[in-house]
Amino acid sequence: MEKIRVHPQQGDSETVVECEAPVKDQRMVTDSGGHTEHRYIIETTLSLGAMEWQAEVTLTDRDSMKFRKNQNVKMRLIYQ
Repeated sequence: MEKIRVHPQQGDSETVVECEAPVKDQRMVTDSGGHTEHRYIIETTLSLGAMEWQAEVTLTDRDSMKFRKNQNVKMRLIYQ
């Protein structure tokens, strides 16, 4: 299990949400700026209304980004 600490509000390093998830994999990922970094992969449930999917999510530290964009989150849906 990997402990994940998230600062949900940009610019607010005081508020922390902590949870745990098993690490499914570790991969080298290239971001949109061409920078490659090692990232942990977790699997989580994605819910939209009454529908649910298992999704793989990469974790990265976005605290230093001037504008964190939630739309930068990329998931690969695993249909069962």
